[in-house]
This record gives sequence, C-alpha cells and structure tokens, in this order.
Amino acid sequence: MNTPEIHIALENIRSLYNIGAIIRTAEFFGINRIILIGYSGVDKNEPDMIHRKLKKTSLGSIPKINLEVMKNVELLKKYGLSIIAIENNISNAKSLYGWNPPHKAILLFGNEVDGVSKEGLALAQEIIEIPRIGTHSSLNVATACGIVINDIVRKLQK
Repeated sequence: MNTPEIHIALENIRSLYNIGAIIRTAEFFGINRIILIGYSGVDKNEPDMIHRKLKKTSLGSIPKINLEVMKNVELLKKYGLSIIAIENNISNAKSLYGWNPPHKAILLFGNEVDGVSKEGLALAQEIIEIPRIGTHSSLNVATACGIVINDIVRKLQK
C-alpha cells in the first residue's frame, strides 16, 4: 500500500486561533504540511511571513509541521495532487462518510464565512461535505478540519 500524503490548505482563514487549532490537530494525526493561502495566518505588515501569534495558538506544533505560504489557491496545482474541497451546501458534494479518500491529496478548507472560493471549487477534483443531522448550517472550520482528518486517517489506515 502507498504511504498516504495528505496536506491541508487553508484559504483566507481569518482566525489565528482556528489556524493554530488546525495545526495542532494536523500534527496530532500525522499530517506534515499545511499550506496557508491568501491572508491565512500571515502578518498584515509582512504578508510573506507567518504571524508571530501562530506560535502561541498552535501550542508548540509549528516546528513539527511544514508550513508554506501561498498568495492564491491556483498555486496548489504545483503539487500534482488531488485537490479535495471541504464545503457544505453544494449540490454536487459527496458525503464524507461514504467517500473513499485518495492516498495523495490536498484538503482545501475555506474562509469561516464565505467557505472555499469559486477558484478553489473549480480546482477541486471532488467536493466533500460532512453530513449534517441537526439544523445549523455550518461548523467551525477547525472543528470541521478535525472531523475530516480523523475520518480520512481512519480510512487510510485500514
């Protein structure tokens, strides 16, 4: 069996706390690359630099993970991996629970309010959603990321 190569891409995530939680969760599950796209986790004054507060919010996980900063989502193509957008309320989205993940992929999570951009959705080979049982229409991005990573890691370890 091929060794899984799963990366996380965060597109225009506003909250440093969400990004820090995602970094900790990703490292916990053995994900070794997080790609910060747009303004996710960067310093407004130095947009090529990771915001210094991420060190605090990630609780020591940053040295254990590869962080990369990209200006736009189209640059994800350079990896040559399947791009999987995680989004809800999209008509062609597949349920996470019945989905078989590829062993090599980038999981793309979008902005807390607007979700994955149109450009990101257009790049995606698949769109996956977490099935909703209750009535609230969305989850916190860090929570959603934890659910998706846990499900994928569990499936790929079988």
